[in-house]
Amino acid sequence: MIEGFNPILCENPKYLILGSAPSVISLKENEYYGNKNNSFWIILCNIFDESNLDSYQKKIKFIKKNNIILWDVVKTCKRKGSLD
Repeated sequence: MIEGFNPILCENPKYLILGSAPSVISLKENEYYGNKNNSFWIILCNIFDESNLDSYQKKIKFIKKNNIILWDVVKTCKRKGSLD
């Protein structure tokens, strides 16, 4: 069974980004969008004019600073590979 991550929350949310369930690589890395080939963080950096997210801790701070809630909403599921 794949178990989703807890949401990343902030005090004054303005944006809500929902995913389904973490990928195989994200589960291994224990990070939202942990696959280095995924464009998620690149796109957010472009939207919010950010350039230095070289660690997961910086990514979490970035999410909170920009009033974003990030959550994969599927609590548990069975899935072969990473395709939804």
